Amino acid sequence: GAVALADALKVNTSLAVLRLRSARIEAAGVVALADALKLNCSLTTLALDGQNIESAGARALRDTLKVNNILQSVTFNMYGIPRDVCDEITALLADPVRAAWA
Repeated sequence: GAVALADALKVNTSLAVLRLRSARIEAAGVVALADALKLNCSLTTLALDGQNIESAGARALRDTLKVNNILQSVTFNMYGIPRDVCDEITALLADPVRAAWA
C-alpha cells in the first residue's frame, strides 16, 4: 500500500494534492511517504487525517519539510505526537521562503 505509493511519488511530476484520509497508513508507511517526498517536486498538499502517523512519522515529515520547499500544506492528527515536533512542522510550513515557491 503506502510503500508502493511512495515509490510512485518518487517519479511523479504532475500530482499536486494527495488526500489519504482514513487509509489506515501506519507510521512506517508515513516514513516511506516522507522519504519519497524528499525527491518529489510537484506535490503541494498532503492530507493524512485519520492516519496513525505516530512520532516516527511526524519526525520524518518534519525532516522532509526541511528539504522540500514545494510542499505547502500537511495535515494530520496531532494525538500522540510530541508538541515540539508539531511546532517545528508548523514553523517550517510558515517559512516565507516556502511561500515564495508556491
